[in-house]
Amino acid sequence: MNLKHGHSRRNRTSTYNSWRNMLRRPKRTDKQSKKYYADKGIKVCDRWLEFENFLADMGERPEGYLIDRINPDENYEPSNCRWATMQESQNTKTQRRGRGWTKIKDGQYQVRMRFSGKDRHLGMCRSEEEAEALYKAAVVLYEAHKTDLFEAR
Repeated sequence: MNLKHGHSRRNRTSTYNSWRNMLRRPKRTDKQSKKYYADKGIKVCDRWLEFENFLADMGERPEGYLIDRINPDENYEPSNCRWATMQESQNTKTQRRGRGWTKIKDGQYQVRMRFSGKDRHLGMCRSEEEAEALYKAAVVLYEAHKTDLFEAR
């Protein structure tokens, strides 16, 4: 059956599959998925429970791209999602050591960001709040320019 948007439930498109997988992630019960979705309260916005709305907001999935939450601590919703390459997605993914920062000696936090295949040191901070702010500012800056701003020129 072809739906009015041209996507088929029988012959699913990459866009439709991305939407279906997005809906499933917060509901999964395996330990790894719960850690990154359910335990953090991540949900899909009500608008996106209908594929037509998701398609209208996100457009078709470009070849080689996947859905990415810009802020990994926020929900799947239009203001927090984009189509991204795997590399771009890795830049904003919650890191196992922290959200881009790690507490080290003397109560300081080391802030790092991975892009262009390299782990980049962004700075040292005195509090977790400061580290989070630095990391988020770097992500926003990187996203705004879509370039490797921290490469030595």
